[in-house]
Amino acid sequence: MPTIVTEPTLAVGASATSAVSGEPVVLDVTVGSGYPTGPSGEVELVVDGAPTGAPVALVDGAVALEVPALPVGDHSLAVRYLGDSRYSPVESGTVPLVVAQGSVDVLVATAGPPASAGSAVASSGTADLTDAGAAVLAASAADLTVSVVPQAPAAGVPTGAVSATVDGAPVEVAAELVDGAAVLTLPDLPVGDRTVVVTYSGDAAFVAAESVALVVTVADDGTAVPVPVPVDPGPGDEEGDPTEPAVAGAGAAQPGSGLAVTGADVTLLAALALLLAAAGAVTVRTVRRRRGTAG
Repeated sequence: MPTIVTEPTLAVGASATSAVSGEPVVLDVTVGSGYPTGPSGEVELVVDGAPTGAPVALVDGAVALEVPALPVGDHSLAVRYLGDSRYSPVESGTVPLVVAQGSVDVLVATAGPPASAGSAVASSGTADLTDAGAAVLAASAADLTVSVVPQAPAAGVPTGAVSATVDGAPVEVAAELVDGAAVLTLPDLPVGDRTVVVTYSGDAAFVAAESVALVVTVADDGTAVPVPVPVDPGPGDEEGDPTEPAVAGAGAAQPGSGLAVTGADVTLLAALALLLAAAGAVTVRTVRRRRGTAG
């Protein structure tokens, strides 16, 4: 008896119809028929009218297809069921997908060992810097390591170039990114406070961006003057901290005396002295007990 070939139903749902460069997009595919024996076999992804990637096998009539990273622009997605012995091939309608450029962060850090003489010092807290935010830059041939990192959900490796400005004026330095990073070598910096900003040119997948401004201080005596880094107060350093040592005074042990006198003791001794004075026999003797000695 010949097998009757039937056209199945094919449903496709997209996790998104717009995305930024590198953002994951998934198509949920379901192939059905309403018969006890449902469709088996494979499906393939079709991008802009062309099959993309290897076919993927159905599992209980369903599968999730991951859309590969696509160039910035408008695209159409579809799914093609390849058929089996009972069901004929069929292709879904198209699903639109708009891919936009992703945003990036431009991170700057010092490169190489700290300079000792004739150096510039980046103020703390102004950028992503090494050494707890106080980085030392050589005033002659100051090296800045620049990393261009996609902001989620964007993904990928940015290309293009980075450059720098000092006090708002461009300097004659630029470098091409390699694996998303580059090193910029600045010329000699004038004495005083200087503001350095690194600019990323952008590429087809990622928008242009600037780093946080680095405030650089160049010492006039040719020496590095590191900017102090604030230290978080530890236990006992905050005002009113119960762990702070008590100030010596009434009711506090005096250092090295081995004698602790409380407020109640002072009151009692004063009353006793008055009684003795009234009796005409005032004799005051101080007895110091050695700490840790019995008797």
